[in-house]
Amino acid sequence: MKILHVLYSGLGGHGNVFFSMVDADEQGEFTFEALFNGIEEVKAEYIEHCTAKNIHWHFIKKKPGLDIPYFIRLYRQEKKPGRRIIFLHGGAAALPAKLAKITGTGIQKIIVRETQANHLKTRIDWFYLATAMLLADNMVYLSEAYRQQVKAKLKWLFREKRSVVIPNGINLLTYGKTTKPHDASRVVLGMQSRLIDIKDHLTLLDAFAILLKKEMPVTLQLQIAGDGAFKKHWKKKLQHCKLQTR
Repeated sequence: MKILHVLYSGLGGHGNVFFSMVDADEQGEFTFEALFNGIEEVKAEYIEHCTAKNIHWHFIKKKPGLDIPYFIRLYRQEKKPGRRIIFLHGGAAALPAKLAKITGTGIQKIIVRETQANHLKTRIDWFYLATAMLLADNMVYLSEAYRQQVKAKLKWLFREKRSVVIPNGINLLTYGKTTKPHDASRVVLGMQSRLIDIKDHLTLLDAFAILLKKEMPVTLQLQIAGDGAFKKHWKKKLQHCKLQTR
């Protein structure tokens, strides 16, 4: 069974989830295909992974803001025959996917995995989510609390039977054994993502600064990996919170 994953082209959780799903298919039951899209070029690491795993991939560049031709290109790519399932990492492409399904291309299901923090969603984000709720066959949420927030917001638009909670997992193949002894005196907190507004790094820094003011039996360290337009604001926040960097 061929599954087309539609996911963001730049650094973020979409790529990690997609390749983890590929690795989890140990019996080779599925054929995976990737449709990267967004305002950033496809991350070089994603291309390397696709090449190594023999995954066919495509890329559609999006202009910032409303880009109608972008949605048309999504539809044309999604309607190509042979795909049984379209897996959307976010609801923005739900309408093109639905159009592709109803034009008789053999698509059986549209699944949307919704992960963006609800309190950071814009009006257009909620519009895309509501559209996906009406058009998709299944909606996947990371937690029951998250699902309930969406339900409260969308009210009568919410489709209970289409909604399921599947928490984020950890790809154990990413990690290996270490010979270093465990340092019980140090706790390391980490976050890897694009440095953009919706990831809310500022709240993370505020929380970490509060922890540092408390008497703790261990040494705390915060490691943030990523890049993006929000980096300059992040650096100003570090100075404001009087956090030392290295």
